[in-house]
Amino acid sequence: FTVSLARTGFFALALLVALAVMGRRLGVPKGQWGARIAIGVMMVVQLLTVLAAIEFIPLGVAILIYYTYPFMISGIVAAMEHRRPPARRLAAMLAAMAGLAFVLSVDAGSLDWRGIACAFISAVSFAFIIVLSGRSMAGQDSTVLAFHVMGVAALILAAIAAAGQPLAWPRGMTGWTMLSISALCFLSATVFLFGGIARIGPVRASLIDYGSPIWAIAFGILLLGEHMAALQWAGASVVIGAIFLDQFADFRA
Repeated sequence: FTVSLARTGFFALALLVALAVMGRRLGVPKGQWGARIAIGVMMVVQLLTVLAAIEFIPLGVAILIYYTYPFMISGIVAAMEHRRPPARRLAAMLAAMAGLAFVLSVDAGSLDWRGIACAFISAVSFAFIIVLSGRSMAGQDSTVLAFHVMGVAALILAAIAAAGQPLAWPRGMTGWTMLSISALCFLSATVFLFGGIARIGPVRASLIDYGSPIWAIAFGILLLGEHMAALQWAGASVVIGAIFLDQFADFRA
């Protein structure tokens, strides 16, 4: 919980300063407050349920369930547009998810239904965050929208903390350094995600996000000296290949 509060709070404050320096207008367009508050609420649900999931089931399983959200987005968008999702894109998603299972070395073992439910709720929440954000930012500044959403999320988390939710702040320099890095990575990743949604749409942006766990592992290899097994390398290649082929097909079209 503390990490989620720190991330959203830092995000909102950093963007407030950046947008003020750039002279961007921070006002909410008429009729948009409801959507932005709803997205902020779902952001809180998504952050808290994914953390709850890993308390009951292995991290790899939780992430794999969470990454069903691109399928949900594809289905939601197709339903809204009264069409079927492209078979090519569904195949790319399935391939990327299979590759991700190898990368994460998923061992299902004995699964607690509470963890599965939390991971699934997190995926559903994130799917609706992406879809609603895509519809809300038509003709709008994606960075300003991200500021509004994270501002709402930070205020909700702060209210929960004020109501009695215990906080566990770092006690040493190493802990504060890791928390700062986590907040910076969250800021940059979320800004790029909202920018991607604005430019290429929610479905394509969600498919590209399959690469996030791989980039995290790559940083672990480069910075922490971690290692990947051959099967994990093969899975990473499948994920990257699926993303590339899907995006290349769209580029050619």
